[in-house]
Amino acid sequence: MNPTPKRHKGEKAFRAVKPLLTLCVYLLRIVPRFLTEGLFGWIRGVPGYAGIALRYVFLKRLAGNAGDNIAIMPNVYFIGDFSDARFGSHISLWNNTWIDCDGLRMGNHVMLSHNASIISGTHLYDEEGVMMRDSVRHAPVTIGDNVWIGAGARIIGPVTIGNNVVIAANAVVNKDVESNTIVGGVPAKVLKKITVNCPAEQGA
Repeated sequence: MNPTPKRHKGEKAFRAVKPLLTLCVYLLRIVPRFLTEGLFGWIRGVPGYAGIALRYVFLKRLAGNAGDNIAIMPNVYFIGDFSDARFGSHISLWNNTWIDCDGLRMGNHVMLSHNASIISGTHLYDEEGVMMRDSVRHAPVTIGDNVWIGAGARIIGPVTIGNNVVIAANAVVNKDVESNTIVGGVPAKVLKKITVNCPAEQGA
């Protein structure tokens, strides 16, 4: 039997303030969506726990789906269609990351380290008579549970990343990554298999 995972201090803090955050999300729904999106950019740099709480409330309002305990640090940049993005629970998005929301599916317990990027769109270069800047195609990114994306890594869709995965710093992932692996390099390749048992998933 897998051991029961210890609850992170951030999860405990979130549970304590969840009723207040839920009320704030409800009140924010009164504000027109286009204004909410503009305000979300304005609060990008708000420091401390207040900033984390504000950004969570706005993400919860704007995303197609967002779970619990999502910590968005200062200067995280979101582009694309928020309503097309799905976020799980217990996620940390660290400073200076770039996230393309189009077709994004992110599981539970995902860590996106400093200066990493998720890119879920591509420009076509082989359409007759069409400039590359005018030819854009969605390239969805799906990320499983218990994934650590290292600092400076680039996830370039369309790709699916499995569960229990480590992506090394500065790796460039442009192909699917199977579960229980560590990948690294440019382009990313399997460096090692993860053989330890992952604790049973906590309820979101």
